[in-house]
Amino acid sequence: MLPANSLPAPVACDRVEAAQLLGLSLATLDRLVKANKLPHRKIGRRVLFHKATLERWLQGEPA
Repeated sequence: MLPANSLPAPVACDRVEAAQLLGLSLATLDRLVKANKLPHRKIGRRVLFHKATLERWLQGEPA
């Protein structure tokens, strides 16, 4: 059980963190998103990525 003052680790990340996680430049990440080749969610103007899904994508598993 988590202590009352700690928060669980976030499961989603923004494009900067996703690029770092995948070892890609922001431009490459943006191209993959635009081509719909990278699993993502758009919430308003923000593009978010589920960390576990990115890790599976990186390993070549279906997202």
